[in-house]
Amino acid sequence: MWAVLLAGYFAFSRDFSYLGIPPVFIGEAYLFFKVVENTRNWISRFVTDAMRLRLLPAAIAMHLSWGIIEVGRSWCMGRGLLMSVRTAAFNYYPLYALIGIVIGGSLTKPAFIRVLKLVVVVYAVRTLIADITKVYPISTPGSPAIVPIIMIAMWAQLRDWKWKYPLLLICTYQMFFSSHHGRGPLLGLVAGILAIAVSSWSRFVRFCMGTAALMILLMFVGPLIPGPSGGGPPLDPVVQIARIIASDHPDAAIRMIKWRANGKLTGDYADEMNNLIGARGTAMWRQEIWKNAMHSLNTPLLRLMGNGEATSLQDLTPDGQDIHTPHNISIYAIYYTGWVGLGTFFFLMFALWHESQQLVDPRLRVLASAVIWSSLLITLTGNFMEAPFGAIPFYLFIGVIIGLDRQYAALAKQSRRLARVRRVEQHAEEAPSYSPSPRPMTA
Repeated sequence: MWAVLLAGYFAFSRDFSYLGIPPVFIGEAYLFFKVVENTRNWISRFVTDAMRLRLLPAAIAMHLSWGIIEVGRSWCMGRGLLMSVRTAAFNYYPLYALIGIVIGGSLTKPAFIRVLKLVVVVYAVRTLIADITKVYPISTPGSPAIVPIIMIAMWAQLRDWKWKYPLLLICTYQMFFSSHHGRGPLLGLVAGILAIAVSSWSRFVRFCMGTAALMILLMFVGPLIPGPSGGGPPLDPVVQIARIIASDHPDAAIRMIKWRANGKLTGDYADEMNNLIGARGTAMWRQEIWKNAMHSLNTPLLRLMGNGEATSLQDLTPDGQDIHTPHNISIYAIYYTGWVGLGTFFFLMFALWHESQQLVDPRLRVLASAVIWSSLLITLTGNFMEAPFGAIPFYLFIGVIIGLDRQYAALAKQSRRLARVRRVEQHAEEAPSYSPSPRPMTA
């Protein structure tokens, strides 16, 4: 079931996450089942580890506890309990990491690789069908970034997989050639690749040289490769950089496109200019929400604890739209749970990263680091960690990696201990026996 969840969330995002009967969707139902099942008594072990102040369990406990406090506070203020729990999902989603650790503890590496391949194949097939039928399911900007990162991070373990190159091209195709121009996928992919590159000095040098050569090549070749209607050449580096900065600095992005087109805005570059002008309105709309959210915290208590769960964001929007997230994890955490809530979240992210650096298997260590940095950058530019289609697969997948590594590290430690015992026993058997000669009898 965990493999089905990963493949479903990564490939179909919102379409998959809303399977079920409101308010019990597929992710919540799976969490409830795992809590009731309590395999290997993971709840008791989590509480014990949190009380012993082990970093990751303590961070999850702090994040979860603050969410419970905020739900209770909102309930006392007369707000609906169901809506309070809905916005507090941001705080209880990390429980999936604990479930993932239990799952990983009973996996084998071949089984993990098979699930990894399943996720990539499902996403690639979904991308092909969407491109052929021109029916694009709703998708979060984060999902196109995660799957290629998984493939790249596990490169060494997938070295014998003959389908890795075409599948990688298919998975990244939609990121550049679809009608979606979000900056989240590209930033997430860059962050993940960079996290892999810095894992060794030689890999970092190859990454820098390869990136420089690719950028130079695409500066000449990119404008010759047309993109979908309604946008500029997607492989032109200037276009991609302009799209990244357009959400915060749309005027600078427009000037970049004018420079790239030498002032002659015709054809695809004219379409891209229109897209960036539209992005200017979106940027101003989001920035107005963020400004109103921060201005609403006008007392020390509100700044510390936030407005509480189930608080409406509709009054913050310039046009009165009914939204549930300001598309920025920092603003989301501060608005609902205050600076304390934001602090517990980033402490949790640090605990996850620290745990990833303690992994024994170098390939799993690189994989975990890439997914963490990629997801963190995506969630800073869009809705990801506060939404089920981003948070659930992220925490579940990270937990599986940690549990798998712990299992194999324990087996390796046991094997080394048994090897030492056998060497000691063998040495004892091979040592020559020595018996002193009896002393002569004296009168």
